[in-house]
Amino acid sequence: MSIDLHLKPNTLYHGDCLDIMRVWAKTHPDGCADLIYLDPPFNSNANYNVLYGKDQKGKPLDERAQFIAFNDTWYWSIEASERVNNIKNAVGHPAHKAIWGLSEMLPESGMLAYLSYMAERLAVMRGILKDTGSIYLHCDPTASHYLKTIMDCIFGSKRFRNELIWCYKERELSKRQWNKKHDVILFYTKSDRYTFNWKPVAAEYSAYTVEKKFKYTDDDGKRYRLRYKDGRNDPPEESEDTYRQYMDVGVPPRDWIEIPILNQAARERLGYPTQKPLALLDRIVKASSNKGDLVIDPFCGCGTTIEAAWKLGRKFLGIDISPYAITRVCKDRMKRAGGVSVMGLPTDMRSARALCAADPFAFEHWAISLLEGYAPNDKQVADGGIDGRGRLLNPPLDESGKPEKGLCVAQVKGGKPGADALRAFLSQIAGGAFSMGVFVTLEKPRETPTMREVATKAGAFQSPGGAKTYDRIVFWSIEEYFDGIEAKLPDMTHPFTGKALHPEIPAD
Repeated sequence: MSIDLHLKPNTLYHGDCLDIMRVWAKTHPDGCADLIYLDPPFNSNANYNVLYGKDQKGKPLDERAQFIAFNDTWYWSIEASERVNNIKNAVGHPAHKAIWGLSEMLPESGMLAYLSYMAERLAVMRGILKDTGSIYLHCDPTASHYLKTIMDCIFGSKRFRNELIWCYKERELSKRQWNKKHDVILFYTKSDRYTFNWKPVAAEYSAYTVEKKFKYTDDDGKRYRLRYKDGRNDPPEESEDTYRQYMDVGVPPRDWIEIPILNQAARERLGYPTQKPLALLDRIVKASSNKGDLVIDPFCGCGTTIEAAWKLGRKFLGIDISPYAITRVCKDRMKRAGGVSVMGLPTDMRSARALCAADPFAFEHWAISLLEGYAPNDKQVADGGIDGRGRLLNPPLDESGKPEKGLCVAQVKGGKPGADALRAFLSQIAGGAFSMGVFVTLEKPRETPTMREVATKAGAFQSPGGAKTYDRIVFWSIEEYFDGIEAKLPDMTHPFTGKALHPEIPAD
């Protein structure tokens, strides 16, 4: 599928940020970004699981109610080996010396695979940054020291401004080592001419400082302290040898920020495993950009940077390799932002067919993102034919009168599914583990005897109270989506938070 990658502000792009930024670097040789913030994978060796509902004690309803939101574990591979060798052999590559040195020090490992992946992308980010631009790389102590070496190579050690520490206090659980309660954010600029607005992010003066040091007030109500002209402090009274030092808006910001992490109950939480607080991005965007500037997030995820930029009057560009992230950022988080465009995802049947042919897995993810309340299954093979999962807000009652688990599944087929595929999907529902399923096809399926047979065997269920009846298997297509026909689904929970998608709909 051909994608228009020309820079269009206030747009979300689906794809690998490396490919997209390379186009921008060619079309904007003098740079286009005033600020780049990136929160890439950390090489944390963790799988971030998301739960689709819990019981009253907070335990998962079923082990099948989980899916891996993303796998932040890196492995040495043929692709990683080629990437490292390419940079080592390219003496003109800005990260050449860093990767050469790291490859001599580190074994052929997941860490080296990760660092070479980041070096590729950071080099292109320097190309799209304006001479007056700034870049913030969010990482953790797992790889921050290695990444600083790469950043020093690409941007120059003299362009390093700060190691900004974001610290938080929640859940100090370890009794065998110091609890890990901070992230590292590396702040670099492309030149010595850059934006830094310290006043909007200044710390407040303490009450003691205000009352004891800036203890005088002039006729306009402004507080000040007296200083001797030769530098001495605290003269007893105003004289020819003194001057007034007025209290500024606040204390210039320090290189550490204490902001709570987003707990499960936080109002802004979308359930994204590594979601960062809006307050953190608010500070960074305020300090290192001005209204009308362009802010780029190459790993935009659930869109915290995008929302911060929009609220502060900046233009923005977001990139993510997950179709689900891009679709849900656009639909859920940025509903109030007018004029937000999406590039790289289908806009008609022609482009849907092209995506299906070029990248079936991306097509599956995108199709699942169109089902409200569903999230994609990241497992590509041996997934039992399950491409997406969700959970009912109000599960129906089983034969004994108890609520079902309410788990739902979806399967996506790009071609014309045969009878075996339909019956295999039916077996997932008939087993009792799931309350219902959605069978998604590219083209609108014509009703066949097999479809009628499967639908009849699956049966239907009533919502609690019997107000509505729903089929246990729903047939829906991308063709219907483009015709404005939505899948007929019961009320669903949010796939990441487990809460009602629409707060006005009460859970029974």
